[in-house]
Amino acid sequence: MTGHDASSACPICAGASTVALARIRDHPLRRCRDCGHSFLQIEAPATIEALYNDHYAGFRDDPVFRSEATRLVTDELIRRVPPPARLLDVGCGNGEFLAIARDAGYQAIGVDVSPAAGEMCRRRGLDARIGDFRSEDVIGPDRRFELVTFWDVVEHLPDPASFLCRALELLAPGGLVLIKTPRTSTASVRVAAAVPRVAGALLQSPSHVQYFQQDGLAALLTRVGYRGLEFLPPRGMRTPTTGGKLRRRVARRMMRTFQSLVGDHNLLVLARRN
Repeated sequence: MTGHDASSACPICAGASTVALARIRDHPLRRCRDCGHSFLQIEAPATIEALYNDHYAGFRDDPVFRSEATRLVTDELIRRVPPPARLLDVGCGNGEFLAIARDAGYQAIGVDVSPAAGEMCRRRGLDARIGDFRSEDVIGPDRRFELVTFWDVVEHLPDPASFLCRALELLAPGGLVLIKTPRTSTASVRVAAAVPRVAGALLQSPSHVQYFQQDGLAALLTRVGYRGLEFLPPRGMRTPTTGGKLRRRVARRMMRTFQSLVGDHNLLVLARRN
């Protein structure tokens, strides 16, 4: 089964030859025959706003994220893009990374689709804009940044290329984009397609709609126009979910063991505008 409408085209290579593997929560899980990327086909663009809301990880206080993001800024970002460079955090959530960047000396601005995010950031004294990042009404055409960050954002987007294109437009010459997103193995996609009831645990469906591997993410960034890609070593950056009944805890542990064996982890990539 293939589809040729825009919503079923591959978000990585834009190829029209995609095959439906299963239905996950009434959405087709598809794989591109050309590049192998897997994604969940979201019919209505507005659906993503309901999925990508104030319940996702970026709205929760997380000491592991705070510690790891601070270390990443100190070890990796400051030497590449020294403060007081201008930084834009896309999908800023509760402002945790904005606060880290500000405290490191960056001129930091955030943007998020959620009004709840804006309120949380304002309470912390942070500068956050609310609305569609791609709109010039949200970030004006005259703004330029030396660093644009996406923390656990691109996996939520039906059309990640449009967001990465917009980030490229907003980067100053030589500027960097930093993306953190889960790596999802082919094995996890296959198991989720065969047993759709485990897709929530394995793929984080339907909140996550893109199931990136390193080659696919690199191909997308290159197609959009980025150069000088550098993948950083994977690192755990979120506190694992705990608690619940014994059966749920055991199932969660089994799922994590499987994901570790098949190579599901985080992708961290830096890419440059020429």
